[in-house]
Amino acid sequence: MKTRTGKIARLPQSIRDQLNQKLETNVPGNELLPWLHSLPEVQKILAEHFGGRPITKSNLSDWRHGGFIDWNYHRQGRQQWWELVESARELTEKRTGEKGVDASSYLGTFLLVEVGQALDRLHTVKDLDQRWKLMRLISGTLSRLRNDDTREKLLRLRQIKQLARGRESQAVVPSRA
Repeated sequence: MKTRTGKIARLPQSIRDQLNQKLETNVPGNELLPWLHSLPEVQKILAEHFGGRPITKSNLSDWRHGGFIDWNYHRQGRQQWWELVESARELTEKRTGEKGVDASSYLGTFLLVEVGQALDRLHTVKDLDQRWKLMRLISGTLSRLRNDDTREKLLRLRQIKQLARGRESQAVVPSRA
């Protein structure tokens, strides 16, 4: 994604977010421009960087077809990410039977689903070089997942052993009279 340098792109993030929300609800440009120009922060940016020239309909149109689309894309991406994490959490809890498992387990489950989808795609790839690249990627990912799973199991075993040792040392030994 390219760095934007226009009038609207130079505005503070909070104002751009408000503008994007207004664009999302289809507030017309003839309402947006007076609102923008009424904000002191906007006037300051326009004076400092653009010789005080106002934001025009053309600037707003450019933003609507660029910056706003980027903002909306990233917002949708974040929403999809949270939905995927929630789905992974549910799958992890079903798989392990544990509630409140740490986020890395969720992500591992999510990655496992992605690997499954990649395996499905592998059957449709006809180009041998691309098929080999995808196979290596899947293989490396599976290897890392298995290593992570093994490390997690070892960590759990160590924790169980430490708890057992702690209980043994707290046990009261009867004294001989």
